[in-house]
Amino acid sequence: MTPPDSPERILAAHAGTVESSGGDHARTGQDGAFPILSPLDIADVPPPPRQWLVEGIIPLKAVTLFAGDGGTGKSLLALQLACSVAYGAPWLGFETLSGPALVVAAEDDRDEIHRRLHAIARVQETPLCEMPGLRILLASGLNAALFSADEWASQGQWSHRLGEVECHAREIGARLIVLDTSADLFAGNENARRQVRQFMAGLSALGSNLDAAVILLSHPSASGMATGRAYSGSTAWNGSARARLSLTVAREEGYSAPDPGNRVLSLEKGNYGPTGQAIRLRFNGGAFVPVDGPDRLDRVARASQVRRLFLEGLRELDRQGRVDTASDRQGKNYGPKLVRELPGNGGFTVKEFATAMAELLKEGLLFVDHIGSPSRVKPVLRIVGALPQ
Repeated sequence: MTPPDSPERILAAHAGTVESSGGDHARTGQDGAFPILSPLDIADVPPPPRQWLVEGIIPLKAVTLFAGDGGTGKSLLALQLACSVAYGAPWLGFETLSGPALVVAAEDDRDEIHRRLHAIARVQETPLCEMPGLRILLASGLNAALFSADEWASQGQWSHRLGEVECHAREIGARLIVLDTSADLFAGNENARRQVRQFMAGLSALGSNLDAAVILLSHPSASGMATGRAYSGSTAWNGSARARLSLTVAREEGYSAPDPGNRVLSLEKGNYGPTGQAIRLRFNGGAFVPVDGPDRLDRVARASQVRRLFLEGLRELDRQGRVDTASDRQGKNYGPKLVRELPGNGGFTVKEFATAMAELLKEGLLFVDHIGSPSRVKPVLRIVGALPQ
């Protein structure tokens, strides 16, 4: 079988000749034997750290669904993120992974993107001449569909456009791929679960193969806007995404009428960390800026980082054969205190690590084991597993 990320497969996809035995089926894992993982294979191997484009918010090697009604500005905000990543600058105050970025723009034409890029450069103080790693594929007015299927078919087909996107992303070494929007890039039935799952699995494989974050922009349905569900179609859209952001028009506090100049960016799903936080944005000079700073979403990102570093610290203590406990805050073996003393602790306090420990214990990701003789029992922290997949 031709590997999904081989030059032969990419060229075949680009020429529109992908066959089910080596193209879309290989991409979605439907051919061949299942890979096998045994606990014995990894018992003495430390788990790889979670990788993020934006810590605690947008994961690498996964699909993030970014939903919002037409006209809210999600395309602009996603373009701002691409500029921040390509320039190596914060996005709305959040630190980002620095690297090349690819944007597939199927909604806005060249002139509109030109105007937006200059506005972003001015507001974010990120000069365009210093973003050689940003590449934008102008797909407006073209048949940009990456995937197509008959209305109720169980399976669809990938078009040559997928190979085109993958070739450009691989050529620049993209760490971020923005797909704007699902309405233009998914030519199937958005309510057909199997089609949606196939499409989302392919995008996830794209991100995994390229070590990149994939952000798929989408519109909510009329019923979705009425009920507060930020996406349209099958629940498989939400179920297949590892994270989901939504952008809505803000409402002035105490009033039911919308505040047209402000937006609310919400983290509504995050498989790898806390969710439910939001940040208010203001449209200013052609781009979005935080109203009061990214305090609330930043707390989400910070909490995710503390949890990750605490788990990594416990693994290091275990490798060193040191005993760490969840009790006796004044004792020399108090887990948060020992992790705080390790190199690479992120500068977090003992109190922050203690909060992370309490959360992980409550969620069942840590437990307290008891070792030693009956007369001298020692409570030891144990990791049940990594953060949820």
